Amino acid sequence: MSPVGRSSSREAVGDCSRAERYCDELSVEGYDDFRVPTLVELLSIFDAHADATGYLRVDEGAFPGERWQWDYYFFSSTTDAETVPWVVDFLNGQALDTLGARRVRCVRTEL
Repeated sequence: MSPVGRSSSREAVGDCSRAERYCDELSVEGYDDFRVPTLVELLSIFDAHADATGYLRVDEGAFPGERWQWDYYFFSSTTDAETVPWVVDFLNGQALDTLGARRVRCVRTEL
């Protein structure tokens, strides 16, 4: 089973608990079982070779129509030892444990 993405928040959702709520409440194409991806899952949808200009940084199969934007940090459900959430920078693929308002790419597990 692999994660299947379908939607990203268009704006920063705030903290990690708001990201979880956003995904919990999301309904797309009849599916309502979305969640915040783990760090490993989020890194797996990063596509460093999608665009020669370096601006399309997400697997379009998982997130159709997604394009690079200025707000390119996305939450994962993985936290560090101090419970700070790990985020992925979709401009360069770097993972960071950092606080602040971030966006979220909700995923669901396809059975």
